[in-house]
Amino acid sequence: MKKIILFFTLVSPVVTFAQSHTPMTISAQVGVDGAGHGTVYENKYNGTVLDRDTSGAATVMYPVSVHVNVFKWVSVGLVFQAGSYIEDPDNAEANGNKARFLSGEIKFYPVNKDKFAWYLGFRFGGSHLEINRLIDIVGVKVPYQYQFSGSNFGAFTGFNWYFAKNVGMYFNLGYTSNNFLLTDYSINSTAQNISGFDNHMWTKGANASLGLALRFGGK
Repeated sequence: MKKIILFFTLVSPVVTFAQSHTPMTISAQVGVDGAGHGTVYENKYNGTVLDRDTSGAATVMYPVSVHVNVFKWVSVGLVFQAGSYIEDPDNAEANGNKARFLSGEIKFYPVNKDKFAWYLGFRFGGSHLEINRLIDIVGVKVPYQYQFSGSNFGAFTGFNWYFAKNVGMYFNLGYTSNNFLLTDYSINSTAQNISGFDNHMWTKGANASLGLALRFGGK
């Protein structure tokens, strides 16, 4: 009996304080992300506002992120997302829009247990958006393309649940925003002169992400 008590006395601290993320743990997430956005588009020429429009959009993205824990309670990393940008149904002429984001992330782990980690995080980075439309001109569908670049910010919370040593699942909920500037505009593959124009688009929304969580190494 004394040996059993001694065994649990020695082992219990290890069980109690075992953590899924320790210094130098490398973790990755691969999944799918869906978001809804409110959008504001403003068109200026030589400082004069010509048009301002509010609308909505959705994105379906496929994020891949890699993090390394610098401490047991904080990790830093990069996330790349690519996918589609779906405009308001009123824009029926949409012809396949694409979005890409590359961001740096920092995550804090208030709960960091053996098979479960809850985190809070922030994301800052660059964004690229390509909008393609088919405009009917005298019965002919003419392709228009708009290229936007800018910055993104996100705040999120989520968890990793590991059902095996190195493999698990993750789920995120978050806030996301983008600040886009029109950089290129073409009609039927012919670049148009946008000198003097200042076309901005701002988006704000909420997103949810689900997928595979991986972890390796650690002390």
